[in-house]
Parts: sequence; structure tokens; C-alpha cells
Amino acid sequence: MNNPIQTKVIEPIRKAFPALKAQAWHYKLHPYYTKQPSNVVGEYIRHFCPEGGLVVDPFCGSGVTGIEALANKKRTVCIDLEPLAVFITRMGLAPFDKDTFWDAYRQVEEEMKPVMDFVRKATPQELEKYNLKEWYPRGVKLPSNADREYVEELFGRAQLISLAHLRAAINKVRDPQAKEFLLFVFSGILSRANITYHIDPKHAGGGESGIFMVYRYWVPPHPDYRDVWKLFQTRARLVAAAKEKGDLSYGGFNKEKDTFHVYCDSAENLNNYVAPGTVDYIYIDPPYGAHIAYLDLSTMWHAWLDMEVPPEMRAREAIENGDQHFDEKHYLEVLQNSFEAMFKALKEDAWLSLVFHHKETNLWYNIRDMMRYIGFKYVNTVAQPLSKQTFHKIKSPLRVLGESLIVNFQKSASRKI
Repeated sequence: MNNPIQTKVIEPIRKAFPALKAQAWHYKLHPYYTKQPSNVVGEYIRHFCPEGGLVVDPFCGSGVTGIEALANKKRTVCIDLEPLAVFITRMGLAPFDKDTFWDAYRQVEEEMKPVMDFVRKATPQELEKYNLKEWYPRGVKLPSNADREYVEELFGRAQLISLAHLRAAINKVRDPQAKEFLLFVFSGILSRANITYHIDPKHAGGGESGIFMVYRYWVPPHPDYRDVWKLFQTRARLVAAAKEKGDLSYGGFNKEKDTFHVYCDSAENLNNYVAPGTVDYIYIDPPYGAHIAYLDLSTMWHAWLDMEVPPEMRAREAIENGDQHFDEKHYLEVLQNSFEAMFKALKEDAWLSLVFHHKETNLWYNIRDMMRYIGFKYVNTVAQPLSKQTFHKIKSPLRVLGESLIVNFQKSASRKI
């Protein structure tokens, strides 16, 4: 008589892990608004996803879940409505050819030499008179809460001239992969190469962009006008060194359209990309209401990288307020549609881990009840310490969580009403 197939029973994770965010090779690969500690995500993936399994993150952000999935030899599908997040995620996962990258970099460097010689020596009057023929974003409106009206007003004249020439030089690179990585480097310096950046004596790194401090285009009283080429040179070295480490950790497992896929779309449409009952594990850090208006905040990057954000895309963003003035009903509707799609995509008894970090406890109850209604079984919650305090925690220490909650759900056999 044949023995029945034994299904491995997976117990939930019940302990927190030290958050070693800054030690990950990809931590400084590109600035982004929120990043999960990579080592913590890796622990959850190893625990909940079987060998050769499929890990999905429908709110992929900077791509930490996808990175840890590939590093642990799991296939992954990453989705985000935000085109900048999709770009960052793809470049974090994509294979890197250092020789073609550095050949292309030297080509750009040669073209930029006369430009940088000029802007570094020019007087303010000479900079203003300079006939800038290269393309740069003109007439692109910033969010209504910004300190400036248009994207081009975020840059000093020397910065604008340098960035326009740098972008044009990169676009002349023939190798498509090298060009894409150089544009990735270019996009990574934008938050520093503008007038929202200032030196803060209290900041360990010396300075920070107002965009990442207060989550809007805030211009400080005394901006620090950074040298564009020096920023690009430094970040090129950082990206190249990080990507070499990343490719070593992947061990050749990072093959686009094979072991990993990245899509720009709403999480509501997850089932367009993965078949029902095929996903082994989902790890998500969804957006939380009015906390960060991602599409609004990425306006500067969208403009410089020529990323299209059509009205129908904005209409499905899971936020409250923002320039679209969405209400809580809209936000919860998008979340519920997204969780419904995740439930359908998961295999029976598979797990979903959700990171919750918000000051409003009512939102937690809404999400918990929503998940139960869809058919997820709540299993447990782990209080996960943060690697450092957030801006909102510093501003409101008694109202904001000092740690993330990682909430573990399991797909159950029947929908609960």
C-alpha cells in the first residue's frame, strides 16, 4: 500500500530579527522612500517559500523582496504602479556587465569634460546667458504642496546645464544595457543634484534631500548646490561595486523573463501576470493611506526619465489625498481588490506576510477584517524593530510606531463572510 503524500506543516515565524538594512549590497543602490531590511525579508522567504518556489511582491517598491528571492534561488514576480519603482527594481535584479558599463562611462566622461569645465568656472551671468540646447523637462508641474511650481525650478543653473548635457551624453551610448545602467546612475543623483538638498549637521551622512525628509518638494533656506559630475562619478562607482556583489549573490540565477519578471501595473491586476494557485509566498509592504503619495513625489524622476504616468494609472493609486484628492473609501477599495487578486494567485495553504507601519490603529482593523473576509486566516504578528527612526517617528514619537508589525496570514480553503 502506498503511503499518502505528506504535506510539510510550516509554523509561523514568531521572533524578530536584527534589522541590518545598511549592510545589504543594494541598500544605497538608489534612493527611495521606504525600504525593508533585506536580511529580515530573506529570513521570511527562506522560511515560507519552498525550494524552487515562486515569490511575489505586488507592491515591490525598491525591489528588496525580488532581490532576496533571487539570492535564495526562488523565482519572483514584482509589480508596482509606480514606474520609478519598477525601474529601480529591474536594475537591482538585472545582470550587470562591468566592462561595457565602464566603456560607456568613459565615453560619457569624455563628452562631459568641456561642459563641466565651463559650469565650474562660469559666473552667474555667464550661466544665465548660456544657450542650453539640450533637452530638459520644461513646464512639468510639481505637486500642489511643493515649494516650486515646475520641475526645472528645482535646479540651480549650473545643475540644470550639467544634467541636460549628461542625459544627452548617456542617450548616445549604443549598448542598451550600459545605457540603461548609466540612466539608473543618473536617476540616482537627482535627489542630491537639486535645491531640496541641504547639509544638516545633525544628519550622520552630512546632508539629505527635502523630498526624503518631509515627503514633499521642500526647499530649505540654504540649499547645497552639489556638483553634478562629482555626484555621478561617485554613484557610478557605488552602483558598479554593488551590482558586482549582487551578481555574485545571484550566482547566475537572475534571468529576466525566466526567473524574474517586473511589471508596471496596479496590484489589482496581479492575476494578469500569474495564474491562479501558482504562487508559493507573498511578502508585501503596501502603501498606507496618506503617508506617502508616491506618484506625486516621483514627479521629478518621471520628468527627467520620460516616464509616462497616464490619468488611468493615477486613478488606481492606493493612497488618500494627494493631488488626486482620494478619500479613504478609494484607498480601501484598491487595497481590497489587490488582496483579492493575491488570494486567487496563492496556492492553497500558502502564506502572505504583510508589513504594517502606520499610526492609525483603525487602519489595522480595516486591513485585518478585509483579509479575513477575503479568506485569509490571520495567524500571528511579529513586532519587528526598525533599523532607524523614521521622520514621522521623530516628529511624533508618541503617536507613531517605533517598529514594524509583520503580520502573517495563510490562505484558507473557504471564503469567510
